Amino acid sequence: MTQRDTLCAASGGEAARLRLTYQLFRQACLDYISNAGASGHNTSDGQPLPDSHAQLGPHQYASGWHWDEPLNPAVVGSAGLSRSFTVLVPSSVQNQDAEDYLQDLQAVGFEDGSKFGDLAENQKLDPESSNELEQALEPLASRIGRSVVPVTVTQSIHWSNTWRVPVLYFHACFDSGQPLSLQQLLSSPSILHASSTLRSSLPSNSTSNPNSEPDLETQDQEQDQDQRGSYFPPISYGDHPRTALPSFYLHPCETIHFLSTIIQPSSTSVSPKQFLEAFISLCSNVIEMRA
Repeated sequence: MTQRDTLCAASGGEAARLRLTYQLFRQACLDYISNAGASGHNTSDGQPLPDSHAQLGPHQYASGWHWDEPLNPAVVGSAGLSRSFTVLVPSSVQNQDAEDYLQDLQAVGFEDGSKFGDLAENQKLDPESSNELEQALEPLASRIGRSVVPVTVTQSIHWSNTWRVPVLYFHACFDSGQPLSLQQLLSSPSILHASSTLRSSLPSNSTSNPNSEPDLETQDQEQDQDQRGSYFPPISYGDHPRTALPSFYLHPCETIHFLSTIIQPSSTSVSPKQFLEAFISLCSNVIEMRA
């Protein structure tokens, strides 16, 4: 590996500030999806991971990515990795009636969480009684089926010319095409992790000046909020670099800071692919990255 193909972590008293050229970012992306066996153009001989590696490591986040070349050679920020996948999120009905579902299950003696088709064996019922019980539970099954709804999540990773690091963009839509708001995302653990390692330096409801000395009352409030883990994830909102549509993204100011704790200043070098793997693993603290 040549010096050109490595990233050097800055040493000194300051936190390591890592930077990546677009050429190295592109190389990292192509190596990442090729080694993970993901499909994408401009890659070759992608092989699936051995079973021994499938359960652990950054490759668990590698499913479904493909590489998009720049829309214009002069606008390299439009190039990047992208993917879409479907998850199930709680519906408003489920939020309101979750306890009712459990009470209904307990009322018919069905407390072990097994499938409806296993009722005859679990309850030691004869086939005729089992059919009657399943018919009685059909309304309940229908309600449970409506307790979650499918949502399409779209994620993309692009290179920031300003910060010279990768940036993760994401949005989610219901089947109707309606996008999820930030509050809806925060209520969807299959998409967004509200309590995470990546947290902004101030609570979401704080209005204090970061350059001023906080008073004792403010310190107590922030300490109490920190203990509850209720800091707001470092999520920003802006135009997507490829589609120009509004999109959520993880602000690179936070990701740079936390990457410096993963890639220590004492490290002599790290490959572009390793840098990208560290970035994606870091993002998984806030965003569900297992497609």
